[in-house]
Amino acid sequence: SPTYPAEVVTALLLGLHSRWEELQRRGLAGAVGAMLRQGDQALSALAGLGAGLSLAEGGKAPFPPSLAGELEHYQRALRALSSAHRRRLAAFTRQVAEILGL
Repeated sequence: SPTYPAEVVTALLLGLHSRWEELQRRGLAGAVGAMLRQGDQALSALAGLGAGLSLAEGGKAPFPPSLAGELEHYQRALRALSSAHRRRLAAFTRQVAEILGL
């Protein structure tokens, strides 16, 4: 179902939004913003980014250690999506990122 990946994308984008000023200070915001506009490639990259930030933060919010299991489930759900659903999810990801100013 495309609903689960959309929920995970939303959670990851909200987590990025909460850390956006820090990403800007570290000079990473431009690269993250560009990655989010890469179509369906951004969907897998977003999971990796969430996992990386979770590890970098030592499990502190907004990316808790329990996120790792969810990201594995997310990756499986992405692989199961049709190409049409992946395109719609990628468009949704871009729209939410734009709304959040990422």
